[in-house]
Amino acid sequence: MRRGHGLFTCHVIVDAEDFDRLPPATEEEEDLLDLAAHATRTSRLACQILLTEDLKSLNVRVPPEARNWMGR
Repeated sequence: MRRGHGLFTCHVIVDAEDFDRLPPATEEEEDLLDLAAHATRTSRLACQILLTEDLKSLNVRVPPEARNWMGR
Protein backbone atom coordinates (compact mmCIF):
# COMPACT_ATOMS: atom_id res chain seq x y z
CA MET A 1 0.00 0.00 0.00
CA ARG A 2 1.12 3.50 -0.74
CA ARG A 3 1.66 5.56 2.36
CA GLY A 4 3.06 8.76 0.88
CA HIS A 5 -0.05 10.87 1.29
CA GLY A 6 -1.87 8.77 3.87
CA LEU A 7 -4.19 7.55 1.12
CA PHE A 8 -5.24 3.93 1.09
CA THR A 9 -7.31 2.65 -1.78
CA CYS A 10 -8.87 -0.06 0.34
CA HIS A 11 -9.61 2.14 3.39
CA VAL A 12 -13.37 2.27 3.89
CA ILE A 13 -15.62 3.52 6.65
CA VAL A 14 -18.11 0.83 7.62
CA ASP A 15 -21.61 1.80 8.78
CA ALA A 16 -21.83 1.43 12.56
CA GLU A 17 -24.56 -1.24 12.36
CA ASP A 18 -22.41 -3.37 10.07
CA PHE A 19 -19.14 -2.70 11.89
CA ASP A 20 -20.25 -4.66 14.93
CA ARG A 21 -20.85 -7.72 12.73
CA LEU A 22 -17.22 -7.83 11.55
CA PRO A 23 -14.49 -9.86 13.22
CA PRO A 24 -11.87 -7.69 14.96
CA ALA A 25 -9.10 -6.18 12.86
CA THR A 26 -5.65 -7.69 13.16
CA GLU A 27 -2.89 -5.71 14.81
CA GLU A 28 -1.29 -5.20 11.39
CA GLU A 29 -4.53 -3.80 9.96
CA GLU A 30 -4.87 -1.48 12.96
CA ASP A 31 -1.31 -0.25 12.41
CA LEU A 32 -2.06 0.55 8.77
CA LEU A 33 -5.30 2.32 9.68
CA ASP A 34 -3.31 4.50 12.10
CA LEU A 35 -1.66 5.97 8.97
CA ALA A 36 -4.88 6.45 6.99
CA ALA A 37 -6.31 9.91 6.42
CA HIS A 38 -9.80 10.44 7.83
CA ALA A 39 -9.78 7.17 9.77
CA THR A 40 -12.71 6.74 12.14
CA ARG A 41 -13.68 4.25 14.83
CA THR A 42 -15.40 2.17 12.14
CA SER A 43 -12.60 2.33 9.56
CA ARG A 44 -11.39 -0.94 8.08
CA LEU A 45 -9.32 -2.07 5.13
CA ALA A 46 -11.81 -3.48 2.62
CA CYS A 47 -9.17 -5.89 1.34
CA GLN A 48 -9.18 -7.55 4.78
CA ILE A 49 -12.95 -8.08 5.04
CA LEU A 50 -14.19 -11.50 3.96
CA LEU A 51 -17.80 -11.68 2.84
CA THR A 52 -19.17 -14.95 4.18
CA GLU A 53 -22.61 -16.56 4.36
CA ASP A 54 -23.15 -14.68 7.62
CA LEU A 55 -22.02 -11.39 6.06
CA LYS A 56 -23.54 -11.21 2.59
CA SER A 57 -23.74 -7.43 2.47
CA LEU A 58 -21.88 -4.52 4.00
CA ASN A 59 -22.54 -0.78 3.85
CA VAL A 60 -19.38 1.28 3.52
CA ARG A 61 -18.29 4.67 2.25
CA VAL A 62 -14.99 5.80 0.80
CA PRO A 63 -13.17 8.49 2.81
CA PRO A 64 -13.07 11.96 1.21
CA GLU A 65 -9.31 11.90 0.48
CA ALA A 66 -9.32 8.55 -1.35
CA ARG A 67 -7.77 8.45 -4.81
CA ASN A 68 -8.18 5.95 -7.61
CA TRP A 69 -4.68 4.89 -8.63
CA MET A 70 -5.99 3.77 -12.03
CA GLY A 71 -6.59 7.41 -13.00
CA ARG A 72 -10.37 7.04 -13.06
